[in-house]
Amino acid sequence: MFEIGRVFRDDDGSPAEGWRLGIALTGRRFLPFHEGENRDAINEFADLKGIIEEFADQFGMRGVGYERDAKPGGFFVESGSVRVGNKPVGTLGQLSPQLARRHDLKHPVYLAEFDLDLALQRRTTRRSFKALPAFPGTRRDIAMIVPESTTHDAVLASARKAKPKHLESVELFDVYRGEGVDDGSKSVAYAFHYRSPEGTLKDKQVDAVHEKVIEQMRNDLNATIRG
Repeated sequence: MFEIGRVFRDDDGSPAEGWRLGIALTGRRFLPFHEGENRDAINEFADLKGIIEEFADQFGMRGVGYERDAKPGGFFVESGSVRVGNKPVGTLGQLSPQLARRHDLKHPVYLAEFDLDLALQRRTTRRSFKALPAFPGTRRDIAMIVPESTTHDAVLASARKAKPKHLESVELFDVYRGEGVDDGSKSVAYAFHYRSPEGTLKDKQVDAVHEKVIEQMRNDLNATIRG
């Protein structure tokens, strides 16, 4: 759920008013009638980030990033700031489970708040377009166990560090904690999409590049690649 409204705050002793966007996310990722192996999947931090990034993209805000708080405060067990470029424009976090249970919320609750006045100052109305791809792409998946503290941004940074030729996009599609994964770790799965504007890529070309990405992640993230 989300809500947009005016908020009053103390600005160096003077009252100030501004627009805020609040987002709350909990429960199932899909509607009850969804069919598929992930029909009972529960929303996670990655889902909240996906909503934030889609919002930013639709409103022309480029360069969205996150910075984790060393010590979460207030109601949160984990929190951080949302940034556009290097400027903070919002906060996000996971609500304390004790507080969630007090309000009869049985699943993890994720919250975000944007200062819309600041955020929309960072938008651009310039739009760019590119031709539809002329050649098919190919996909390679990586499932790996990483330390719990590993962020999505760290994974993307490691992938870029390998300088993979023809890498078009990287998509997180699964996060797992539980049986078979040690405490303090999590299993994450990513889809890597490769495409060349010059022709259809051969498996050997993609495999060679993708192996470099895997090796980079082993080194940077202390990742254990799952079979």
